[in-house]
Amino acid sequence: MSKILISGYYGFANAGDEAMLTAIIESLRQVEKNVELTVLSGNPEDTAAKHQVCSVYRFNPLGIIRAMKDSELIISGGGSLLQDVTSKRSLLYYLSIIGLGKFFGKKVMLFAQGIGPIRAKWARKLTSLVCNEADLITVRDSESAAELIEMGVKPEKITVTADSVLSLNPVTKECGQYLLPFFHGEREEVVYLLCLDAKCKALDCVLIHRGGVNVASIAARKVVKAALDANATSVVLAHNHPSGLALPSPEDRQTTLVLKAALEAVGIVLADHIIVADGDFVSMRDDGILEDPYGL
Repeated sequence: MSKILISGYYGFANAGDEAMLTAIIESLRQVEKNVELTVLSGNPEDTAAKHQVCSVYRFNPLGIIRAMKDSELIISGGGSLLQDVTSKRSLLYYLSIIGLGKFFGKKVMLFAQGIGPIRAKWARKLTSLVCNEADLITVRDSESAAELIEMGVKPEKITVTADSVLSLNPVTKECGQYLLPFFHGEREEVVYLLCLDAKCKALDCVLIHRGGVNVASIAARKVVKAALDANATSVVLAHNHPSGLALPSPEDRQTTLVLKAALEAVGIVLADHIIVADGDFVSMRDDGILEDPYGL
C-alpha cells in the first residue's frame, strides 16, 4: 500500500481548494483504491472527516516530520501556492515542505500548480533552488512553466497539465462524488453551484444559499450571476435534503426548469441538478428531468 502526504491550502473552508483536494484524492484512489493518504491542514479534524484521510495540523513540526518520514511521496498542490504577492511567509512555508521532503529522501511532486507572481529576487532564487530538487513538476498553464524556466528551473522537470483531476464529466456519478464533501455535516439546507468551462473542468464551486427555506426560493438571478462571474460554459446545481431522503420534490423539479431557462437565456447549460442526503445523491439528469446536454 502506497503512503502519500499532500500539502496545500486545505482546512480553511475555501471551496476552490477543498474541491481541488477532493479531486486529487479521488484521482489517487482511482489508481490505487487503498492508498494511505495524509493531508496537512489548517483544520485536521474537519479534513479527516470530510475526505476520509489522515490529517496533520499544518503548523505542527513534529507531526509533519513524522508524517513525512512515514510517506513515500510528497505532493505539493494544487492551486497557486508558490507566489509572494499575498504573503512571503506562505511561499516560504510551501518551499520548506518541498525541501524537507527531499531532505528525508522522499519523492516530491508539484501538482497542477499555478506559479507566481514571485517578485522578490531572493524569493525567485530560492524557488528555483528548491524546485530543481523536485522529482516532477506539473503546472496548469504554459505561463507557469515559462515563469519557472525564467527563474532557472530545468525545463525537463516541468510538464504542462490540463488539470485532468478537475475534469468532471457531468453525465457520470463522478460529479456527485466530487460535490459530496461540500455537504458533510450540514444540518440545514445549502445550495452550491459548480461552474464548469467548455472542457467540463471545474472553475469554481459557489455557495448560493444557506438556510431553512426550500430550494424553490433560490433567485434565478443569483445563480446566473455566479455562473457569469465564473465565466462558466455549463453548471451543476447541488443541494441537500436534511430530512435524509435524496428524492426530487415537485418544488425541486419546478425550480430546476426555471433555472435551466434562465441560464439558457445567457448561453449557459444547466448540466445537472444533484440532490444530496445521508452521504448519497441522485442526479435529476439521470432521472430524466433534465435532458442530457452532451448527447451521451
